[in-house]
Amino acid sequence: MKCRPPKGNGDVGERPPGQFCRWMGAASSERGRGHRAQGLPCQDRCDIWLGVGGAGIVVSDGAGSAKRSEYGAEIVVEVTAGMLRDRTLWHDHRSDVGVRIVDACREEMGNRAEDLECPVSDLAATVAFVTVAGDEMIAGNLGDGVVVAFSTGAVDVLIAPDRGEFANETAFVTSSDAGERLRIVRKSREDYDGFAVISDGAGESLYQRRTGSVAPAFLRIFSWLEEFGSKKVRDAFAEQVMPLLIDRTQDDCTLAVMRRTCVYESEIDGKAETLQMELLCSGNRRGLKNRLAVLDGYGRGLDDDGVSRDTGLSKRTVRSHRRAVANLRCPQPAPPEPVSLGRHLGSAVRPIGRGGARRASAVAPKTSRPETNDRDG
Repeated sequence: MKCRPPKGNGDVGERPPGQFCRWMGAASSERGRGHRAQGLPCQDRCDIWLGVGGAGIVVSDGAGSAKRSEYGAEIVVEVTAGMLRDRTLWHDHRSDVGVRIVDACREEMGNRAEDLECPVSDLAATVAFVTVAGDEMIAGNLGDGVVVAFSTGAVDVLIAPDRGEFANETAFVTSSDAGERLRIVRKSREDYDGFAVISDGAGESLYQRRTGSVAPAFLRIFSWLEEFGSKKVRDAFAEQVMPLLIDRTQDDCTLAVMRRTCVYESEIDGKAETLQMELLCSGNRRGLKNRLAVLDGYGRGLDDDGVSRDTGLSKRTVRSHRRAVANLRCPQPAPPEPVSLGRHLGSAVRPIGRGGARRASAVAPKTSRPETNDRDG
């Protein structure tokens, strides 16, 4: 995903020194052991988009009993993400959001079913999503996925699974009452620092159905985003986390997380290089080195000419970096006393479930191990 600073005139004086803030995240869908054994495709789909002022996640889990449900999940994610990204739903009443999403998905499913010469029920799939724009948030869940919220060092379920009246029963976009059963939450984004969406396969490790709570592993993952940025966490998902989740279920697994990460300008030099590059929208190490040098020069009170002489960069290049940096800042009050969440996380978090949860073997890059739930039953 190419990083583009938001538009603005980039004047040094227009935004006082404060923080660099950006939504960071990672998402992955993996085929489960059951589908691998049968030679079937992964029926989960997901999409994630990240920016300075907004972000979003959409996850869909195709019904295992539906013959072409991977196509249905693909349609659900594409249609829902499109509606959320262009903000066509932001002005709707909460009760109308779910109906509009379901109707739009069903229309596209009907078209695809005609192409595939199959009934629409063969495309049955769930949908779960969360999106933020500025200070607003919309989340929704139809089916057995889970939407998770993170705030001030704690995680909780924002929208729980809907499993219906009987075991292994849930609702799909193709269900007759889908519009009414798609639960929508609209709140101020300022109440939360991050969000996650998981399919029911990942929920075998990360969601405790008996207590309706989520695993402490989410705290670890949210802290990884703050420490390393999106790329390192994506790599950790692919190499370490997803294999762990797949090992504990026969089902396909999807895990998607995002959080708003803010770093004080005075502290950015001490952060991981991957985090610096993402926060400052630098595409490579050379660009990052130059942007940090320009930032340092202006921080010492130099003007364009002074920064140019100090860094050896042309004034045109200096001004380009200045505009980009100014448009990425979000003014904040002076930083509080530093507190390292990661340093105390191991002793502060307790496993969920009777007798304690089994320790996970997956680790983030050079950090400690997450904790997941034991399976129910």
